[in-house]
Amino acid sequence: MPMRVFKWTPTFTPHQESSITPVWVSFSGLPSHLFRKEALFALANNIGTPLQIADSTYNKSNLSKARVCVEFDLLKPLLEEIDLKICGATIVQKIEYEQVPQYCSLCKHVGHHDSECYSKGDAPKPPRRGRAAAENGEKMNRRYVPISVSAPTRNAHELGVNENTSHVVENDVIDDTKTQLVVAERGVENVGKW
Repeated sequence: MPMRVFKWTPTFTPHQESSITPVWVSFSGLPSHLFRKEALFALANNIGTPLQIADSTYNKSNLSKARVCVEFDLLKPLLEEIDLKICGATIVQKIEYEQVPQYCSLCKHVGHHDSECYSKGDAPKPPRRGRAAAENGEKMNRRYVPISVSAPTRNAHELGVNENTSHVVENDVIDDTKTQLVVAERGVENVGKW
């Protein structure tokens, strides 16, 4: 389950998730002279609080659209377009949102809309996940992956191994509590028993 980090507020409650989240917005076909930070932040300020500009926008390597990350309140409706007045002419600028999370205003959780909320009694309660499920005796969705480690038992120089020799950990789950592994810039070295 992905971890979400929220901006702390004085009204923080651990049983409710914040409706404020960073969202990337795109302005397709925006005139290139508006790819400046000040202009993009002025546009994005109509949606929420601008946080940063995408590297491709800042470097002007993709002039087909400008991307800005905005702190957005999921309880507000999505603004679909902005009217820009440039030299007396009005241009309608479309706004595209990338991966806006669903938010339920009833139970104050991310992941579903009000119409799908079990707290209304219309939908079944979703199954519990993670540690809370295990504490209630439910089986967690956990997978153990064996690893194979290729590492010398002595110093690489003692073995006559070139410094450029790489030692690979094939998977990221290590289920061996008796051997301490040290990950260095050059690879993995077995340093002995605990």
